[in-house]
Order: sequence, then C-alpha cells, then structure tokens
Amino acid sequence: MTEQTYNTSPTAAQLVRALDRGLLILETLSSATDELGVTELAERCDLDKSTVHRLLATLGRRDYVRQSPHTRGYSLGLKIFELYDALQRRLGLQDVCRPFLAQLMELTNETSHLAVLSGADIVFIDWFVSPQLVSVRTQIGRQEPAYCTALGRAILAFLPRTEALHILGETRLQPYTTGTPTDQHALLRTLDITSKAGFAVDDEEFLEGVRCLGAPVFDFQGNPIAAMGISGPSTRLSRARCQKLGPVVVQQATLASKALGYRSAS
Repeated sequence: MTEQTYNTSPTAAQLVRALDRGLLILETLSSATDELGVTELAERCDLDKSTVHRLLATLGRRDYVRQSPHTRGYSLGLKIFELYDALQRRLGLQDVCRPFLAQLMELTNETSHLAVLSGADIVFIDWFVSPQLVSVRTQIGRQEPAYCTALGRAILAFLPRTEALHILGETRLQPYTTGTPTDQHALLRTLDITSKAGFAVDDEEFLEGVRCLGAPVFDFQGNPIAAMGISGPSTRLSRARCQKLGPVVVQQATLASKALGYRSAS
C-alpha cells in the first residue's frame, strides 16, 4: 500500500473553516439559477474574492465545480451528480416509495404507478394493479410521452421552467387522442394549473377511455425525481372523482417524498 502524507501545518480550526466555506460555495451554486462568477460568489457568501478563487480552484480540481470556457462562470461539477446518483441508489427510490404506492392503490381502488422522467418520456418503475374487474395495466420499463400523461406533467410542472421548456422544445406534440395537447402555450398553462393544484390530470389525452392522476415525488433537495399516480377507466374515474382523489394522490406522494428526506419550506 502506498503511504500517504498529509500536510499537518494548518490548525484543526483552519481546516474546518476552509471546509465550511467550500460547502457554502457549493450550496450557493446549487441554489443559483445560472452560473456565478467569482465576484458574485464572494458577495453572496460574504467572502473575499481571493478566498473564493482558491476554494474554487480546489473544488474544480476534484470536479465538484466546473467553469464555463465561454462565460467564465461557475456551476456544480460532475462529481456532485455522481454523489447524488450514489445517494439515490442508496436510498432506493423504488423501495422507499413502494409502501406508499401500495397504500395509494388501497385508498383509491385504482391501479397505482410510479415513474421517472427519461428525456421527454416517463418510464414506469413500479405499479400495483387494481383488484377491479376492469382496470388499467402497464409494465415495468414501459415509456410514455411526458407532455400528455399525468405522471409526466406532474414532474414537468415542478421542474424549473427553463428545464421544462427545453424538454418540450425537443418534443413533437403529436395527437394520440382528440384531447391530446398539441399547442405549447396551452400546455404551459396546464402545467401552471398543475403546479397550483399539486397534481396533474390526464383526461383521456394519451389513451381513449382512460383517465389518470399524478403528483410529484421530491428528493431531499426538493427536486421532482419521480411521480406517483393512479389510472382507471373514464367510466369509473370521472372528472368529479379525479378532483376528489387528487388530494389522496398528493398525500401519498408527499409521504414518499418525506421518506426520501424532503422537507417542505412551508
């Protein structure tokens, strides 16, 4: 084993202070909506520019931050996303959400689903089928367009608007039914309604005769990493019943979010 040597000259207090300041920079970058320069970071963190520059150099060397070659601004680096991905695997999204997904099916007596966003589509990762004679069935790994599904819009509505616009900009809004939204402006208004209500409704917009509800599942940072919802035949899942069951879907999605470490600001 290669022997490692450590510089023991700084005091413990200095090491802790440097670490604390480095973490402050990372937290500031994570809450920013755009890249930040050294001057702006120094102002937001209440640090002098030379300190910020040294900390950014250290963080950049280990890929925790990256500097744009064009704007010279800083943003979070790939190492952060590697750690985030490792944490998500450790938490086990599917395992954490499963009890609440099962409870959702029990409370509504409709098939419940859990899906994540992949590009412009949602991918189903878990489900509990309704015991009703007529029910909606899917399969793990199935992909559906996010823009015209309740689970997809539940995620899109709670993403930063620039990110949602980017996804929609890469999406061909083709009609699957007579109710499929094909106008981006109308779709954005629907996303606004969804964000205010807390849940999305798919009113036979992807499959004729099927209505769906969906609510976002948030991670510990408040990011919508999945959506949980129910599907059923429109003859049973009426518009009025959708409004009645919407809060039930939100409740179970919120419980799953809290189990993942999410804490609401309110």
